Amino acid sequence: MLRLTNVYGPRERWLQDPAGAPFNYQKVVPTFIVQALGGKPLPVFGDGEQSSEYVYVGDVVRAMLLAGTRPVAGEIIPIGTGRPVRVSELADGFWP
Repeated sequence: MLRLTNVYGPRERWLQDPAGAPFNYQKVVPTFIVQALGGKPLPVFGDGEQSSEYVYVGDVVRAMLLAGTRPVAGEIIPIGTGRPVRVSELADGFWP
């Protein structure tokens, strides 16, 4: 079993509904990209200290292909960077 962290990459759907809409959530990476491209401020909720591991979808695909070649069953394999990133740190990375 592969346990994926926060996956991001091309063609990711970005929901434009209000953040309070029912059954809607905004993923931070595409939200930051759309906001930055529009010259708008990046929305950081709370104190920005929330953290997650972000992993590129191409890296996840490679991990899945490699996992398919292993004769292991019943094992949980974490797929991520191993390095949590704070939302505030991620936001700072969008602007030089």
